[in-house]
Amino acid sequence: MGSSRVHPIPPSSTTEPPGVNSNASNAVVTSAAADNSIPHKIYVLLATARVRIIAANGNSAILDSGSQVNLVSERLTRKLGASTSETSLRIDGIFNGQKRATRRVNVKLSSRDASFTTDLEASIFPSIIPRQPNHSLDVSEWKIPNINLANPYFNQPGKVDILLGAVYYFKLMQKGKIELSNDLSKFLNTSLG
Repeated sequence: MGSSRVHPIPPSSTTEPPGVNSNASNAVVTSAAADNSIPHKIYVLLATARVRIIAANGNSAILDSGSQVNLVSERLTRKLGASTSETSLRIDGIFNGQKRATRRVNVKLSSRDASFTTDLEASIFPSIIPRQPNHSLDVSEWKIPNINLANPYFNQPGKVDILLGAVYYFKLMQKGKIELSNDLSKFLNTSLG
């Protein structure tokens, strides 16, 4: 969500996803959505974490350095039985899309091991993003070191009920990353794991 990658399409490709200009000499994919019917060489995993919200453990959050707001799903809000308050917040997104939040909630968020805790004010939306990742990834060949992962289920599709925006993104980031190899994911060190 914070950054995007553009990959050249090989000249032998005859199937064109939306957003591909076939008249260009070096056509590139400009679509942000992955189409599972078209094989992709690279699948970018979004930064996710499993977090605790007081009275509701094991919720998936996405870390989004490009978001100016924090979001919580209606599903999680109902699950918590948390009191909400009125707001009027317009969210502008990609392709000039607009949504309006009319409710917000204050909750306490913590890492799975409770080593990090913070108060979170978030706008409530029906849903945040589709399940992440959009399909299971086989990581059996990855040589993942024995570390505390922010989301131990990062390779399995899961609902995302929380979006932590730029303010939390940069508070959570810490020095250090583990790079498995040039063509595999990198594990970033955060306060969440």
